[in-house]
Amino acid sequence: ILPDGTKIPGGTRIIYAPYVFGRVPWHWDDPLEFRPERWENAKHSDFKFLTFNAGPRLCLGKRMALVEAKVVLCLILSKYRLRTIPSQTDDIAVGIILWFRDGHKVTVGDIV
Repeated sequence: ILPDGTKIPGGTRIIYAPYVFGRVPWHWDDPLEFRPERWENAKHSDFKFLTFNAGPRLCLGKRMALVEAKVVLCLILSKYRLRTIPSQTDDIAVGIILWFRDGHKVTVGDIV
């Protein structure tokens, strides 16, 4: 039985797909739009953005991963200018993690 009372018969396969949860319109306004500002000063439940899980099974490395991502991003952006190469496809390959099927190519230049 799920927290909302839904009964799941024995032997049923339940698939956990954070990629899908992040794109459902009943949780997000314009879920397919890239809008990073939606996180500025936002108070969202950990159960709404499940990348690191939520509740008692929250990922132990969540805080470290977020700090590490910010540090690496700051180091890269402080030294280089990255530009996406136009006209490439953004086909996603589905697996345990999501990745661009053909990679995502950028040009790297010095900051002027």
